[in-house]
Amino acid sequence: MVARVQQHDAARADSVDAYIARVMQAEQIPGFAVAIIRDGRLVLARGYGYANLEHQVRVTPSTVFQSRSLGKAFTVMAVLMLIDDGLLNLDDPLSRHFPDAPEHWRPTTVRHLLEHTSGIPGYPDDFNFRVDRTEDELYEMIRAQPLAFTTGERRGYSNLGFVLLGILIHTVTGTFYGEVLDMAKWEVALNAGHLLARESYARMWSPLRTNDGEVQPWGFSWQIEEVNGQRIVEHSGGWQGFTANVSRYPAERLTVSVFLNLRAANPIQVTRGIQNIYQPELSIAGLQPIAERDPAMATFVRSFVQRLTEQWLAADLFVSPVGDELLAHADEAARTVAHR
Repeated sequence: MVARVQQHDAARADSVDAYIARVMQAEQIPGFAVAIIRDGRLVLARGYGYANLEHQVRVTPSTVFQSRSLGKAFTVMAVLMLIDDGLLNLDDPLSRHFPDAPEHWRPTTVRHLLEHTSGIPGYPDDFNFRVDRTEDELYEMIRAQPLAFTTGERRGYSNLGFVLLGILIHTVTGTFYGEVLDMAKWEVALNAGHLLARESYARMWSPLRTNDGEVQPWGFSWQIEEVNGQRIVEHSGGWQGFTANVSRYPAERLTVSVFLNLRAANPIQVTRGIQNIYQPELSIAGLQPIAERDPAMATFVRSFVQRLTEQWLAADLFVSPVGDELLAHADEAARTVAHR
């Protein structure tokens, strides 16, 4: 039985190699790293292509990639571990830990930051990303920003909210949390369920509900989806020429992590391609088409898809949260639709 499993893993690894070679050629991706965890063990960790084209430095499983928003998953875990240890509470107001918190933070809690429902906006338009700043300088800058919407009203993706969570972790523990951890080891530990209490895992991956009662397909920063009846929990990020994604398939005990050094690449689409090799029944290709019952809606959907592939969208087509999310990732969405 063990030999048979190993043969299957070897065959799948060969299929992954072939798939990645095709993607790298088609998308002109210089370098690529992948880690696959199944049934609590690392079954594949490989590097492809080049980390540095000029000096022909090849990518290895230990090559360092920028992960950007993928780091939010680490932030969520650190906060929930502090909650399990009794050092924080989800419903702690920010003023409990930041005595000089501005008045407009009064309703804001740790939970709101984790859910991206705090109303704290993104980076201001004039923010210079080339300048190094201390936590104190970042905190003062965040304090000065007006809320983009009333706390809890809706979900609005907030990098500054997660910067504030990082500062909160430092404030509570006295330790800077941003030490670089090995992604594969992290995923194995995450799957083993040893990092948090069971209730905290459930909180992290449960859909949030905004003040209007609307259920959103997001937990604590993680996106929650369902394909063919199977749950998918994932997080992606992109920054300074890099892009990354981690997709977890809990029922199948499968996790796929990808890191690419081309910002224009779509890591979620690549992750799905690798997932199809290990778990083809989760592919959306097998879904049955929905019968057309509303001609006007069918016409709108066709028009929307056409506009999306041409990268032409208007915000007034959508309610505010959906429009914000779509327009923030319109280029990636357009490439995904064009490949279907």
